[in-house]
This record gives sequence, C-alpha cells and structure tokens, in this order.
Amino acid sequence: MTEFTRTSNAERIIGGDLRVSRLICTLMQGVFIRLTDESHVERASCITKLAMDSTSSVLLVSGAAKRVYLRNT
Repeated sequence: MTEFTRTSNAERIIGGDLRVSRLICTLMQGVFIRLTDESHVERASCITKLAMDSTSSVLLVSGAAKRVYLRNT
C-alpha cells in the first residue's frame, strides 16, 4: 500500500519483510517488521527484528525478535 495520506487500518497482516508507515493493526506476523510514522500494532509476532521509531508502538510482542529503536529524522 503506497501513496496514502491518512492512517490505514488492518485487522491482520502476515508476511516476511513488513515495512509499514501510518498503520493501525490488531495482529502483525513477520520475519522483519519495521514501523514508522505513528504506526500502532496491538500484537506483533516477529522472528528476527522489530524496528520502530519513537512515534510508533506495539502493545504485545512475541517471538525471538531483536528490538531496534529508530531515530526520527
């Protein structure tokens, strides 16, 4: 999903390399998850890496993911 100006909503997203911006999601499952621009996830299951900037949040994280906090530019 590209070229949206407002926040998008999704119930569930499952994939490998997930890079999302301006998204609100209930469940997200992936190998690598990157959240930016006020993305909010209720439950994230991540295998390798969960990266997010200071404007994004995850309520519950499961899996063995290394957590990385991105600096806002």
